[in-house]
Amino acid sequence: NQVICVSLMGSDGVKKALLLKREGVTEGERPAEMEDGLELEYYDDEITLLKEVFRYIADYPIVCTFNGDNFDLPYLWRRGQVVGIPKEEIPIMMGRDSAMLPVGVHLDLYRFFFNHAIRIYAFGNSYREVTLDAVSSAVLGISKIPIDKNVSELSYLQLANYCARDSYLT
Repeated sequence: NQVICVSLMGSDGVKKALLLKREGVTEGERPAEMEDGLELEYYDDEITLLKEVFRYIADYPIVCTFNGDNFDLPYLWRRGQVVGIPKEEIPIMMGRDSAMLPVGVHLDLYRFFFNHAIRIYAFGNSYREVTLDAVSSAVLGISKIPIDKNVSELSYLQLANYCARDSYLT
């Protein structure tokens, strides 16, 4: 499946949702809890969107994800190849069980919060499941945005807001 949205939140103030234009998708109404200052960028094709994502990944010295070793980064790596981006232009290196960056550090917070000592001693066993929603609810008091349909069925504003919240929580 195509990458239809990637959200980015940076310690330097970057707040973006990169969205793939798709036929039949409407902008929709602005959600009440929309992330303040979220900038939306629309792309006509997936290759251009992915190249921009890869530019950001290469520009930051530390990239944090939640389960990025097992999903996000392998998916972006593979989609880049599927659309024809040469491997040497994709700033992700796939190991056997982790995703690394050629310049910089990838920190998968899923692995951090999965650690028994972190869960028990640092956070007092405040979360039982290691999901972004469970951890962020317990640690930050903020939940993921609930959706009742597939992400591909969301309007652009709903999708951008949903993804931006996940980035914010991470």
